[in-house]
Amino acid sequence: MLYDKAVITNASREATRQGVVYSMPYPASAVIVSTATGNLAKNLITFGGSGTPSATVSPTTGCTTTGTPLTVTVSYPFTGLAIGSGVVEGTPLNPLAGFAKNALTLTASTTMNCE
Repeated sequence: MLYDKAVITNASREATRQGVVYSMPYPASAVIVSTATGNLAKNLITFGGSGTPSATVSPTTGCTTTGTPLTVTVSYPFTGLAIGSGVVEGTPLNPLAGFAKNALTLTASTTMNCE
């Protein structure tokens, strides 16, 4: 889980950096989202789970002028082998495991100012 958290944190940082680096025109939101999610499929440890990472850009237009902030948020529904589903001496480690479907949403967000 910690490895996957590091992977999505790095994806958020890389996508934000791409979106704020001075270039004309600035990259569109779709390009920034593609950067954030592009390598995640091969880098995340999924344990066969069906979770799909997603990314959002705020503002949705991306950078328009220098000095304005750009935020990229990456989320991933992590499904581990035993997140909360273990039982020790008849007592569940996490009584909400059945309710949460043994999943935990990992989120990473990065904000930088447009150059």
